[in-house]
Amino acid sequence: MEAASAVARVPPRQIVKTLLLVDEHGEACACLIRGDRRLDLGKAAEALGVRRVRFADGEEVREATGYAVGAVPPVGLPPRLRTLMDPEVEALETMVAGGGSSRALVRLSPKDVLRATRARVVALAEASPSTG
Repeated sequence: MEAASAVARVPPRQIVKTLLLVDEHGEACACLIRGDRRLDLGKAAEALGVRRVRFADGEEVREATGYAVGAVPPVGLPPRLRTLMDPEVEALETMVAGGGSSRALVRLSPKDVLRATRARVVALAEASPSTG
């Protein structure tokens, strides 16, 4: 995360991770969360209406998205892939995310990402120690 932040010359809070989860039915979901935050799997499961989710492994990520772990962009994913966006991402003016390879980053407007992906905005980040 620090490397991407340094290359893009933005603070880690402006880097957005596209994390792939798999539910107990084998269905995948892309979750967009700020780079300085951790994903709360319980919140993601609740948002998806399932009992449990887990992080996808490398093979599942490539199969569901066509990209390698760490290179998954927030846009251009298969239409069938559900997408969730944390409200902290939606609140950013601009975001920097994976651009489809380990050497590429893209600068985007979260509003444009919402329109392109039809993502659902839902709280996904773990509570920070300062906010409980």
